[in-house]
Amino acid sequence: LARYSLLLLDEPTNHLDMEGKAALAQTLRDYPGGVLLVSHDRQLISESCNRFWLIDNAGLTEWHSLEEVYARLQAVAPAPDSRLALQSTPAGADDDEEALLARLIDLEQWLADDMARKPKHQKPSLQAQWREEINRLLNQLA
Repeated sequence: LARYSLLLLDEPTNHLDMEGKAALAQTLRDYPGGVLLVSHDRQLISESCNRFWLIDNAGLTEWHSLEEVYARLQAVAPAPDSRLALQSTPAGADDDEEALLARLIDLEQWLADDMARKPKHQKPSLQAQWREEINRLLNQLA
């Protein structure tokens, strides 16, 4: 087999099941060369990357902290329009609850996965954010 020192991956988790995603993340962590990863999969990014480039309207910027990238993205995200929430129909309530449950499951999985890592690879600030959102979602669903 060829021994490449740089991998270029564009959305590599598309069409992978959970086991495949976990295997990919482990392979990328253990890979001795460089990896340029383009992905929207936050879990894969947090598990396998240590430098980050963000492309937005201002261009390309380099970041060394994933928490700072997410904070930047949240700062520029439009605030939810409360008028839309008030106009939702009862039929949409089931969809809303399903979306909240799906988000809750994702957050709990991310938290469990991060806590399963070695302490030096864990992301305490993300864990705190996830816990806060989990508590908020549990209160909404109660």
